[in-house]
Amino acid sequence: AEGYIGASPSPADVRDGDIISVLAGASVPIVLRPVVDHLDAYQVVGPCFLQGVMLGQGLLGPLPEDWLCIINDNRRWCFRKQGSEKRTWEDPRLWPLPSHWQAHFCDFDDENGPCDGSCEQDYDKAGQLMDRWFFNTQSKERSNNDPRLDVQGLEAGGIALQSFMLV
Repeated sequence: AEGYIGASPSPADVRDGDIISVLAGASVPIVLRPVVDHLDAYQVVGPCFLQGVMLGQGLLGPLPEDWLCIINDNRRWCFRKQGSEKRTWEDPRLWPLPSHWQAHFCDFDDENGPCDGSCEQDYDKAGQLMDRWFFNTQSKERSNNDPRLDVQGLEAGGIALQSFMLV
C-alpha cells in the first residue's frame, strides 16, 4: 500500500493481507498474519527486509537529510553526518535522555559504579567508537539498552504504539 519493496526468507509463506510490523525490541520488521477468529490477534509469519523501514524509520521516521546510518567495526549500527568522519551511537532522531539517565562510554563491568562522565572525552579513539551503556541515577540500574527505546521511553518520546496479542 505504501509502495515499499521487501523480501522475506520464505516468500512463499507471505500472503496478501499479511501485515508488516515494527515490534519494540525486534531488530527487523516482522510479518504478522491476522487471526480470523480473534480481534487484535496475530500469528508471526517471520522476519522480513523492507526498504524504508529497516533503520528505525518504522518507529522514528526518516533520518535528517544530512545524516547516514552505517555499520560500525563491531557490526552495530551507528550514525555519521555527511561530510564528517566522526561517528556516533546517538541517533539524531532521538530526544534527550530523561534527566535521571546518563550515557557512559567506560567499562560497564567496573564494580566502583559509574564514572564521573569524563569517559565521553575518550568516546572516539582513532575512529573506533567506544561501547555505550546507560546508568539510572535513581534506581542505580545499569543497562546496555537505550532507555528511550523501550516501550515507556518510546511513549514518553511521543511515539504512538499499539498493543495486540500474538497467538
